[in-house]
Amino acid sequence: MITTPQNGYEDWYTVRTHEIDYQKELTIPSLMMLMQEASMHNALQLKISIWDEGMENLSWVILRKVITIKKLPTLGDRIKVLTYPAGFDRIFAYRDFWVYDEHGAEIAHAASTWTLLDLKQRRVSRIPQRILDLGLPDPGYRLPKPKTKLEVPDQYQEAYTYKIRHYDLDWNHHVNNIVLSKLMLQAISEKTYESKQVQNFTVHIKSECYLDEEVTLMLASKDGLQFDHQLLGNDGRVVAVGSSQWV
Repeated sequence: MITTPQNGYEDWYTVRTHEIDYQKELTIPSLMMLMQEASMHNALQLKISIWDEGMENLSWVILRKVITIKKLPTLGDRIKVLTYPAGFDRIFAYRDFWVYDEHGAEIAHAASTWTLLDLKQRRVSRIPQRILDLGLPDPGYRLPKPKTKLEVPDQYQEAYTYKIRHYDLDWNHHVNNIVLSKLMLQAISEKTYESKQVQNFTVHIKSECYLDEEVTLMLASKDGLQFDHQLLGNDGRVVAVGSSQWV
């Protein structure tokens, strides 16, 4: 278990009933939600959130996330989520996550890429210098940055369609990465969930998605263990792509 680096944040959480599946294991969207909760508290701690001075109308949005899962905790387990800024590159910010059980064993880790969205103009904004000047952890702490592109299959099959409603939106008035990830993962059959365990999940956000939009979930797999995911907007644009590996 690594120690909390400079400008990092950690907190303990207890797995609750609304966060588990029928096997009493923490679901992947619930795990992602805990990671996001920790990252928001870190942003508040560093005074770089949308609600802080100098950040008006600027909100962090995630572009890419790669999650590796060692094991999933179950109902009532206490877990620690650790997160910290891991680097900056022009308009991009990188953030790492580590999740541990109460004995210090690793549950999962994740690398992610973010950018700042100007909520008035709905476009990417430059990262303020005071954020670029934040102290970063030693290189040995930093996970590999998420790849900028995912390989996509030649053909997908339509899994299902879904209409975006009010509770799918976040404070940025769009659908966030957790909801999009949940929609993509739900395209996988119940048989896979009953017999396999997700080991890796990657999501890349390509465009925003809004209220009342009808999205189409696409899925492809050659072996029933490696899945490619795609989410299309009602105009045919790619909203998100992803991949998941099951064992």
